[in-house]
Amino acid sequence: MADDIPCRGCSRVLSRDEARVAGFSVFAQGDERIDSWFYCRDCHSWTVEEYLDVFVGESRISIRGPFAFEVGSRFVDIIRRCPTPMDKWCECPAHREYGY
Repeated sequence: MADDIPCRGCSRVLSRDEARVAGFSVFAQGDERIDSWFYCRDCHSWTVEEYLDVFVGESRISIRGPFAFEVGSRFVDIIRRCPTPMDKWCECPAHREYGY
């Protein structure tokens, strides 16, 4: 994963240490996906770095967004309800609600 990513709303460089608000790991169709949510205080939007660790084949990173403040905040609130957000095997209500 990259150290910095571009905001998908305004292209500002978002530092992983400064702007990463939440991370979540899910088990999706045999692969692990880690979503890292970044908040841009300049344009008030969210950008998601999606790391897909595939069981067979090459892993890949994609950047999604921008997401409106309300949409991103809803996902981050879901993530914060999980006791172990980086556990892809977690079956808590937050992991089910996240929707993958």
